[in-house]
Amino acid sequence: MRPSCCTIAAPRSPLCAAELEAIKRDFQKAGEECLALVKAELRAALAKKYNPDQPRVPAGNRDGGQWTGGGSAASPDSSGDRTEDVVTPRTRYAQAETNTRRDATGGGNVADTASSANTVAQDTSFWHNLWGVGSTVWTRNDPERQKIWSYELPQDHPRAPVEFVDSDGVPIHDNQGQPIFRPTSMPPERYVAAGLANQSLGTIIAGYKQQIVQGGPAAEGVSATVPLALALLPVSPGGSLDAERFDFSRVRDYRHYLNIMIGVYSAAAGLDQDNVLSAIDDYAKLFSNFDAKERLDDVYGHSARQDVEDTKLGYRLYQSGRIRLRP
Repeated sequence: MRPSCCTIAAPRSPLCAAELEAIKRDFQKAGEECLALVKAELRAALAKKYNPDQPRVPAGNRDGGQWTGGGSAASPDSSGDRTEDVVTPRTRYAQAETNTRRDATGGGNVADTASSANTVAQDTSFWHNLWGVGSTVWTRNDPERQKIWSYELPQDHPRAPVEFVDSDGVPIHDNQGQPIFRPTSMPPERYVAAGLANQSLGTIIAGYKQQIVQGGPAAEGVSATVPLALALLPVSPGGSLDAERFDFSRVRDYRHYLNIMIGVYSAAAGLDQDNVLSAIDDYAKLFSNFDAKERLDDVYGHSARQDVEDTKLGYRLYQSGRIRLRP
């Protein structure tokens, strides 16, 4: 009989201990091999791009606190630091409308990167994503990793904030009615393109699930763990489509967008929602440390409830056609 720990047919099916340890060892090996080189490259890039001593407009002026070289928005309340794992109310940016990029049809996102074959190939590249994910996972507690807000990024930076709108140009708000912001270079259509490109992995996973449901000899030893992990690499921490992390920095207020896009990408790839959330929950069990104030999900008990709800929203946005590729 096939070991029960490998089934994915149940509503919630965590990976067995052996599979979790194997995944952890693989990440560790990849991280150890590339860690030193990655850190050196990213530090050099960071030193070129950012200067923490860059002057800002003095307090008391209308644009007080912004970079003199061109910040994108007013600062959120700075009365106290916020932990990176607490979802905070979205701050309304003064330049939200001017930063929202529209296409020639009068609405939606500029998706030129999404339609680029080179971009899709890199976003779905196994080795490219494994390198990024492995190094990010094993340097997640590095004291040199900066936690920043999107308003701190220069306005011409590819990760500078623009308002998140659907493919028809309609703004998408968080559960508090505040606008959600995303990196300029990472429109939602880019996630759709990558998900569609990885539909073959979704088909393999669905086939394994069908074999398991049917049982018998064909189901012996069948596990969707590996193809599911491969399918999720691009949206994993450090992957090509990780909207939060880059160059040893983590943008605190892109958390909503990333989790929504995990749902969009996964839906486009044909991945089962429960399987995806279960895999994320298994990852969270191993690596995530949430603030004590963070409410965990009732079903996926190692994941933040808000993150789970955001990923479900991503599925709905894709399935309803609000996020899509256009000719």
